[in-house]
Amino acid sequence: MAATVYQQAFPLVDITTIPDEEILTHRRIALLQLVQKHIRTRDMLELAVELATLIEKWQYSKEQCKSLLYYIAKAGNTIDGEGFIRTLAEKAPTYREDFMTIAEQLEAKGYQLGQQDGEQKGYQLGRQDGVKEATRQLAKQLLSDGIARENIKRYTSLSDSELDKL
Repeated sequence: MAATVYQQAFPLVDITTIPDEEILTHRRIALLQLVQKHIRTRDMLELAVELATLIEKWQYSKEQCKSLLYYIAKAGNTIDGEGFIRTLAEKAPTYREDFMTIAEQLEAKGYQLGQQDGEQKGYQLGRQDGVKEATRQLAKQLLSDGIARENIKRYTSLSDSELDKL
């Protein structure tokens, strides 16, 4: 049995090429396929109604829903995480209480839908900008002190054009 599974080619399907309407016909697997297709490219709030409809229709377990929401919180994007959870809870009344509990758990663990590491990324970008500005200020001072351009370039990693701007 292992030989038949592991020694034969298996089909690889590019889910991004399948229209959403067709994915919605894929029964229980449609939920996962839809999330996988759009996890990085769309605001998940746009898909909340379809996701809730699928969850309600196919009666997924609490653990499956929890895993899905953790995945969306970690990898997905949305402008309004609270609205996303609220929409799921409204459109899938069977799971309303579970979704609200999961939302509280996500919040307790520091996940915020739509702001995945947003503060950390903002901090990193601000820090990088600060380092660049400090490097430019240092290079400007070295130029005014008469230090050779080649040495300044070597120590600051600034290009000739960047030094010319200073």
